[in-house]
Amino acid sequence: MDDKLNQPPWWHLTWREFLALLVAGTWDAAQAAAFAATAGGGLSPINLGGSAGVALVLAYLLGPSVVLLPIFILENIPMFDELPTTTAGVFFIIWQERHKQLPPPSSSGGGEIIG
Repeated sequence: MDDKLNQPPWWHLTWREFLALLVAGTWDAAQAAAFAATAGGGLSPINLGGSAGVALVLAYLLGPSVVLLPIFILENIPMFDELPTTTAGVFFIIWQERHKQLPPPSSSGGGEIIG
């Protein structure tokens, strides 16, 4: 039987993935709501500390990922922190991990090259 059929659908999340999406979504919503307080620039202490804390929590929940560094940098650039970059980054990390686990597609030609 094909292993792809035994894989759960992409929307079946582990509890760590669900918590990571919850943390990221909450942080993005809080940043959008507190835009007036953090609009002073990328070096706002509240924004910087919150982004660092969220990045550490996400690294704990999802494991270390190279994607977290650009997320942290983008979250501290004015106007980029209004976009849901953290949530998008977590979705990308989950998607990336799921595609690493998929088996390579099998060819229907029998695997032999005739030349």
